[in-house]
Amino acid sequence: VEEAARLLDVERGSVLWGMGVTQHTGSKETIRWLLAIAALKGWLWRRGCVVGGVRGQSNVQGVNDMGVLPEFLPGYRRVEDPEARRLFAEAWGVEPPGEPGLPETRMLEEAGRSIHGLLVAGENVAVSHPGGARSLERLEALIVADIVLSETAELADVVFAAAGWGEKEGSATNAEGRVQWSSAALDPPGEAKPDLAVIAGLAERLGVKGVSYGSPWGVHPEIEALVPRYRGFSEALRREGSRLLPRRVGRVNLRLSKPRPPAARGPWLVTIREATSYCTNAYRGVERGGVVLRVSPSTAPEGYAVLDAGCGGVEARVVHDERVPEGVVLAAWHHGLNEALPRMLDPETGMAELKALPVRLLEHTRRL
Repeated sequence: VEEAARLLDVERGSVLWGMGVTQHTGSKETIRWLLAIAALKGWLWRRGCVVGGVRGQSNVQGVNDMGVLPEFLPGYRRVEDPEARRLFAEAWGVEPPGEPGLPETRMLEEAGRSIHGLLVAGENVAVSHPGGARSLERLEALIVADIVLSETAELADVVFAAAGWGEKEGSATNAEGRVQWSSAALDPPGEAKPDLAVIAGLAERLGVKGVSYGSPWGVHPEIEALVPRYRGFSEALRREGSRLLPRRVGRVNLRLSKPRPPAARGPWLVTIREATSYCTNAYRGVERGGVVLRVSPSTAPEGYAVLDAGCGGVEARVVHDERVPEGVVLAAWHHGLNEALPRMLDPETGMAELKALPVRLLEHTRRL
């Protein structure tokens, strides 16, 4: 932390972080330190300085603004706030829950217990979560909306064919807070439908009224009425194609803590994403399976080994890469790997440990 502060000893600077920071247990402590450095330098309020997380997918910021986080209603109004619940109950005709729901990782923990069914839209949970397939198999009902028959869709009781990005219209908000409009370039193939049509069709069959918007433009008046930051964005989208939302930072409450020491000695498995592993390979037609571990020559010999992270072993091919530091085992995340990793969740955030785990490499009789 002290070295980072010295490196950032400039008048204007930015602090950005991605999933290499957030996808850990204890990541909140790291981000608090990053925010502390930025706040003490004054960058949170200085023009030209950027402080925040780099989103991993399109419109992550937008869905957060619209209330996808379990503790918030749209506009980051907490569900425990009775005035916020009253506002949304009047608009929706349904009283929102008064207690936060569960984040995705804890939903999977409760699969087959307090949660009996899930609707998964556009995510390959069976591959992207440690033990994800085992969790989904415990459910009584699994419904998936996707554009390909992923491993998750193969486990589903019902699959909705969804329209892809270029086959539907709608708006997305990026990490900068800029809302951009996207028009459809093609009609959806076959019986595939845009997200709004899938949601409206489900709502109708479940007896929920008021979800027949017709098009994404029909949702905008409700957004502008309930989320103050988005007021006026619809007209800007029609006129200019985008709208930068105002973002103001007031007083900051700094809460610091001592960084925790590593829980165990290595070698450490560090997971990365490569071009061929993007979106769990589901959309690229890449052959599934086959774990490849990259290590320095001093960490392990080349050949085949069993990777043991304390949750059952997985056979893997070990190759030497002098760019990998000693004591680090580097692997592209997802296929064939996640089922062998333990589900370690942060008690405060519910985030799973996906980036760094102590492992053992056990000798395998098979050779290269």
